[in-house]
Formats: sequence, structure tokens, C-alpha cells
Amino acid sequence: MLRSAGYQAAGVDPEAPEGPWFHQVEFARYELPEPVCAVVACTSLHHVTDLGQVLDLAEAALVPDGLVLIVEWARERFDEATARWCFDRLPEQSADPGWLAQRRDQWRESG
Repeated sequence: MLRSAGYQAAGVDPEAPEGPWFHQVEFARYELPEPVCAVVACTSLHHVTDLGQVLDLAEAALVPDGLVLIVEWARERFDEATARWCFDRLPEQSADPGWLAQRRDQWRESG
């Protein structure tokens, strides 16, 4: 999505899809070619073994005044009101619906 909006972006994830902008490796093992303006960690930090190490690496990857954006879920607080707010902001149709859209569809099917 960032690339389609005109940003230079790469996805770093051991389970990333195939493609020129994706790197199938853990962030802690990825070697950035140069400092970046932003690091986005979206529903991923709960998977890492050493959170402090990953956050230190993210900070070290940034240009001065760079930004780290973290999106995580508090599953125990994901109630119906939160689900409606979140799911209402997703596009209705997509060629690759992604994890969140799949959860929305399952939620709708469950009644």
C-alpha cells in the first residue's frame, strides 16, 4: 500500500510474499542498504523473541528524526465496538484481502 501511494517501501517478514519489494527474513537479520525515514511494525512485535533488540535495531535503522510506527492488537480488549470501528475502515473488495479482511469476513459469517 505504501508503494502504491508513492513511497519507497519494502516488506521484511519471514513469511512475506514473493516479489521485488519483499524480503523473507526476520527484521533482526535484515541488513538495510541505507538509513530509512520510517520503520512500520504492524502486528509483528508480539512474535519477536527479544523486543528490546528489535526496537534498538529499528531505531538504528532510522535517519535523524526518523519515525517508528507500531501497530499492535490487545486481543483481550478487541470487543464488538472495536471490531465494527476497525472493519468499517477496510475496503470492501480486494484481490488480496489480507489478514484483517479475512477476520472481518469470518466475524460477519459468525453472525
